[in-house]
Parts: sequence; C-alpha cells; structure tokens
Amino acid sequence: MVMNLNRTILIVDDEAPIRKLSQRLLKRNHYETMEAANGNEALSQYESNPEQVDGVLLDLNLPDGTGEEWAEKFREIKPDIPIIYFTGSNPPACRGGVSRSYYLKKPFTPASVSELLQEVFPETV
Repeated sequence: MVMNLNRTILIVDDEAPIRKLSQRLLKRNHYETMEAANGNEALSQYESNPEQVDGVLLDLNLPDGTGEEWAEKFREIKPDIPIIYFTGSNPPACRGGVSRSYYLKKPFTPASVSELLQEVFPETV
C-alpha cells in the first residue's frame, strides 16, 4: 500500500468524469487532491500556494493549451514538480525527456495508478 506522507496532487482534466475517477483512485492511495478543469484554473490554484502541491496529474489535451505548455508554466514556479501526463496514445509517442515527467495511459486502472505513484514518489512506499 502507498502511504503518501500528506502529499497533494493537482488533477487537471477538462472531463469531469476523469477528474472524479482520478480523485477516487488517488484518495484510495491516501493522497489529497485538488481539481481544475483547464490550465488557467490549475495555474491559478498552483500559484496561490505552490508548496501545497506535490505533483500534477495533467491531461495532454486541454481546451486552453497542451499539457506540455502548462507543465512549463508549473515548472517556472517549482522546477522539480513531478508531472504525470494523462494520454490516450502510447507514451513513446509523447514528447519526453524532461526530468520528473511520467505518463499514465488512458484508460487506466487502480493498479496502474498505484504502480505509477510508487514510481513517482518511491519514498512514500
């Protein structure tokens, strides 16, 4: 079981059902969550208290920009913030190579979320 040491994940997806499912899976793994429906909303929440956010679960395709564009803005504030991208394509097809970037393929399962959280936050296992 993953123990989170009071970690908070910001979930950013324009689809409410995906946000709610993600929230349930993260809470099942003992993480706190914040939610945003788009990049602007997420950045506003993040800027107000970046130290509260330990990681971002970010859709690659948002109505107000790409996940990669928004990740750059988050990292201007906190360069080492882990970013987990939601993607419907295979992760190798995504532009990668950025440290602390991870990919969660849709549709995802409770096991795949738990496994990825252990990879992102190995000190919390």
